Amino acid sequence: MNSTDQNTALVLSGGGAKGAFQAGALEVLKEAGYSFDAISGVSVGALNGVMLATDQFNELLDIWQEITPNKVLRKTSLLTLARQYLLYKIGFGSPPVSRYNNEPLQHLMHHYLKDKTVKLPFHFGYVKLESGEYVKATIRRTDGHTIDQDDLKRILASTAIPVYFNPAHIGDFTAVDGGLRNISPIKEVLPYRPDRIIIIPTEPVNKDPGTTKVRDILEIAFRSIDIMLNEIFHEDIDRFLVANRLVKQAETQGLTLKKSDGSPYHYIEPIIIAPEEPLGDALDFDNQRIRKLMEKGRNRTHQILESRIA
Repeated sequence: MNSTDQNTALVLSGGGAKGAFQAGALEVLKEAGYSFDAISGVSVGALNGVMLATDQFNELLDIWQEITPNKVLRKTSLLTLARQYLLYKIGFGSPPVSRYNNEPLQHLMHHYLKDKTVKLPFHFGYVKLESGEYVKATIRRTDGHTIDQDDLKRILASTAIPVYFNPAHIGDFTAVDGGLRNISPIKEVLPYRPDRIIIIPTEPVNKDPGTTKVRDILEIAFRSIDIMLNEIFHEDIDRFLVANRLVKQAETQGLTLKKSDGSPYHYIEPIIIAPEEPLGDALDFDNQRIRKLMEKGRNRTHQILESRIA
C-alpha cells in the first residue's frame, strides 16, 4: 500500500521521450511513500508501467538516466524511404511503413522484461489498424506468470505510433499505438475501486500543444498526429474530472449516483501531476535533455505534493 493506506491507482499517459518526466515524478512519489495497487498505461506509459508492475523501479530510473537515441530507435533517411517505396511500386520488396525502426526498443524490452514476474495488475492497450478497434490488454498478477513473448509483442504494439514506428503484427491484424484511441487509460483502473488515482500526463492540462513549424510531408503527418493525440488527452482527463465532480456534488447533497447495473459511483481523489509547459519533441532521446525532463518531473511532483499539504 502507501503512506496513507489508501487504495491507489496509477495512470501513465503516452508521450515518447517525454516519459522521462514520468520517471522523475515517480521517483519523488516513491520517496514520499506512495505505492500502487493497480497500474494502467499506454505508449511510453505502458513501458514505464510494466517496469513498475514487475517491481523494477530502480531499473526504470537506470534506463532513463542512461538512455540515448540509438538505444530506442534507428532513423531511416528520406532517400532510403523513397527508394524503398519506388521499388515496391514496381514490384520489388515491401513498402516503407515508418520513419524510424524500433528494433533497439524491442531489444531493450526483451532484456528488462522477458521472464519477469508481474507483481501488480497492469493494463494497457493498442489499436487494430484495420478496424480502428481499441484492444484493452491486461497482464494480471497470477501465481507464476512471467512476461512472455506474446506480452512483449502486445506492449510493443502499444508504443507503435503510426508513421513514426513500425506497427506490430499480432495474429492476423496490424497493431499500433493505443494512444490513438485512449491516451490516458483511466477507465481501466476504476474496477479496482481506488480511493485515489494518480495521473501523470506528459502534456500540460488545459493548454494548447504549442506552435511548431512544419516544412515537408512527414513533418505535416507527425504534427497532425501530435494535435490529434493532444485533443484525445484533454477529452480523457476532462471526462474523468467532470464525472468525478458530479459524484462529489451528489454526495454532499446526500445523494448517490448509480451505474446502469445499480452499483454506486464513489468519489475518487484525483492527483494530476502534469508539466506546466509543453515538453517538446517526443522522439528526442538526447541524454542531457532526458535528464532535464526527469528533473522537471521531480520538481513538479514536489510542488504538487507540497501544495496538498499547505
